[in-house]
Amino acid sequence: MRALDSLEQDHRLLWRLTEALEAYATALEAGLDLRAGDLRDIVQSFRTVADYRNFEKVEEVLIPVLVRHGFDYNLEILDDGRRVHAKVRYLIEVLHQSAERELNWSLDERLRIVRAARSLVEEQRQLATQREAELFPEIESRIPPPALGQLTEQLCQFDEVSDSRWPELDVAALSQAVLARYPSTLPSSQELAR
Repeated sequence: MRALDSLEQDHRLLWRLTEALEAYATALEAGLDLRAGDLRDIVQSFRTVADYRNFEKVEEVLIPVLVRHGFDYNLEILDDGRRVHAKVRYLIEVLHQSAERELNWSLDERLRIVRAARSLVEEQRQLATQREAELFPEIESRIPPPALGQLTEQLCQFDEVSDSRWPELDVAALSQAVLARYPSTLPSSQELAR
């Protein structure tokens, strides 16, 4: 297992959620019939995987290890990541509040939800892409192998605790169900991987 596999797995789960949220937002914008509970489920999954799992893992495990091994806490990519975490958390909260009134939205509320959803999708995708392209290679080249091994152990321990708190979360099934209900013209992550 590579040191950053745990974080990359989170990114794959979050990418699937962005696909589901994007399909939902497209259906909402087009005025299609929506299934009650879909927005709530997508947003709760985002909160769990992004905020409670990935962001906490980065903030509580990864960044302290990086700082102990010579990375500047105020490094631009780390600062950018913290700003994006705050923005994504805010957008999740906006969508969570909207999901409380699911399907009872005015036209203005629908437009606000679509904008918030698309912003969340964009921010999350850019964050994951930037980390995997810029930060992760830097970590693997600068952190000594024994420290990478310790990082792997800490990330796995975090995952075990997280899995015990939310064992019923099946992001793949949720994403697949939402994408089946709201077909999109956008390519899926599977199509992009080919």
